[in-house]
Amino acid sequence: MLNTELLFPCAYELGEPPELPGSGTYDLPVHYFPAPSPRSERDGFGVRVSPNSGEEWIGVFAEGYGNAGVSKILSTPDPKNVCVISRGGAYIVNALSPTEWESLPFLPITYACSIQELGFLWFGTFWALIAGNDDGVLWQSRLAVEGLTVTSVGPDRIEGYGYDPAQGANDHFLIDSRTGVVLRS
Repeated sequence: MLNTELLFPCAYELGEPPELPGSGTYDLPVHYFPAPSPRSERDGFGVRVSPNSGEEWIGVFAEGYGNAGVSKILSTPDPKNVCVISRGGAYIVNALSPTEWESLPFLPITYACSIQELGFLWFGTFWALIAGNDDGVLWQSRLAVEGLTVTSVGPDRIEGYGYDPAQGANDHFLIDSRTGVVLRS
């Protein structure tokens, strides 16, 4: 079952890809993100994308970091774009034109959600939170050396903790959701 969070309006529907037929090929176009190497393996997180206008297709998204990363699908502020996270690797794809895509340079993505009131997505890694929209990164806050855990998310603030080996303990944080400014650490 797909883990989806479609809070923004979207110009597509999503689903799990059908089982691979005995012929070994789908009847739909298959797009790989990124394109596979010359080797035959083509594993990844599969998603069936049905644009409101245009051709239906299947996306296979390479895993970013193994079991530590999250797998999740988010709608974006731009209704034609979809954000697919495959075990920590994140991709923004134009659902109407799947050759238009980019991978996000943050690994591994361990948390992700939409903050619809602010018109952006935010992502968490082991040590940082990053907010972005279709124009790019809005802010990035490094909050921990490792083990970043988010406990509460809202349009005004994000709370959580991360491990600080110098203190040998978790360090709690509170940041402004709009700006990424640390309000309390």
